[in-house]
Amino acid sequence: MGSNECARGDALEGKKSELSRRYVGTIAHLKSSQSYLARAMPELLTRHHDTFRAMPQVNLTVLATAQAVSEGIVRGVNAELQRRNVPNTYTAAGQRAAPSPRNISPLAVSRSL
Repeated sequence: MGSNECARGDALEGKKSELSRRYVGTIAHLKSSQSYLARAMPELLTRHHDTFRAMPQVNLTVLATAQAVSEGIVRGVNAELQRRNVPNTYTAAGQRAAPSPRNISPLAVSRSL
């Protein structure tokens, strides 16, 4: 990974931390104001509760989809690398020979960003 990618990762990490801190603070503030909101604006809590609850579920679905897609890409890259590393040999019976463990090389992936 080059220095530009590291710098971008550091910038994203800082922004993510700040947004997470603000989110947790806002949730704590809303929890402490729950009884006031229930008295002052009961329709807000009843009408929008399902909408507010659905938003994180949508985000979790998007994250799960992105994870599945990226995992599929990594598996595809690994399969292609292994296919290129294994020699094409055949047995005396004309069957394709199974690759030996020494021909299989691991794929290393860094999950940190």
